[in-house]
Amino acid sequence: MTQPFAGIAIRRTTLDDASAVLTIGERADRLFARHGFPQIAELPPAPIEAIRALLAGNDAWIAEANGGSAGFAIAGRAVGQYWLRELAVDPAHGRRGIGTAILATVLENVRNTDRAAVFLSTFREVPFNRPFYERHGFAVVEPESAAPELRRQFLSEVPPGVDPVTRVLMVWRP
Repeated sequence: MTQPFAGIAIRRTTLDDASAVLTIGERADRLFARHGFPQIAELPPAPIEAIRALLAGNDAWIAEANGGSAGFAIAGRAVGQYWLRELAVDPAHGRRGIGTAILATVLENVRNTDRAAVFLSTFREVPFNRPFYERHGFAVVEPESAAPELRRQFLSEVPPGVDPVTRVLMVWRP
């Protein structure tokens, strides 16, 4: 377990963390309604079995703060690349450095491996999406100029009812 900031501890997830991951994800998704994407907040929750499978098949971390689960990150292989599948912070714990701490843990994991990059897709204009990742060294890759497999992965992650133009593909290289 690492403790990157005072009061925040980050550890690898276990399958027992699936309920906390689901709850944090649902709470974080509600924020998108305030930024023009109410359809994200209205999506049905993923089945707990799907969350467990996601945790079991990927690298995943959970942040704990004030005695409870506050955020998580899930990263793993997609189209031959290392992909940050999701990073979420419970809004009740927002603006305290938890997202930064979790992302730092993911990037440190990448530095300690032979991975050449981390890819992700996110919203172009939502302040806690593209601008957050840019502050941490991620660069935009326009999907049209990306390799076909990256473009397909990017498009597969566009939520239902969301225009792909509102999304962006990003990469971080150590």
